[in-house]
Amino acid sequence: EWRVAELPGVEDVEVELVWDPPWSPELITEDGKRLLGLD
Repeated sequence: EWRVAELPGVEDVEVELVWDPPWSPELITEDGKRLLGLD
């Protein structure tokens, strides 16, 4: 959470842990994939 909050342009961070559905890379948004270099 604090690492994301340090990024330029980030004004607010909220972390929500969910267990259902199980996480998989397919759940990453297109913007998230681009930011992570997964595109």
